Amino acid sequence: MKTLTRIFISCLLPMGLLLSCEPEATSDKAGIAVESISVEGSSHEIYIAGSVQLTASVLPENATDKRVAWMSTDESVATVDGGGLVTGVARGTATIRAITLDGAKVATFAVSVLKPAVPDKPGEISGDIEDFN
Repeated sequence: MKTLTRIFISCLLPMGLLLSCEPEATSDKAGIAVESISVEGSSHEIYIAGSVQLTASVLPENATDKRVAWMSTDESVATVDGGGLVTGVARGTATIRAITLDGAKVATFAVSVLKPAVPDKPGEISGDIEDFN
């Protein structure tokens, strides 16, 4: 399948003349579209300042463009970098989204960020469990 791309470039020169050109590029590469994406991680719960590595699987395996963009629905709770590493920022929940750049397929992964238990004295944890969640 051939695709034809036309680019229009125009600019106004100092003397009021308009310069315009129309280069053309053709490509014989049809490409194989992404059909689905899924996300996996070792845990849905992390602590503040803790992290979990997520992995996106794009199908079919021979898709032409398997690149993925990552985003968090609440960066005040959890952030995610370009490689899928999620880091807990504050207590709460966030949804991490992996979005394919080919076809805009989306997969989600829910993350709960927990406050770590802090003992009153070294070697001792006291209080209600609710105090630590």
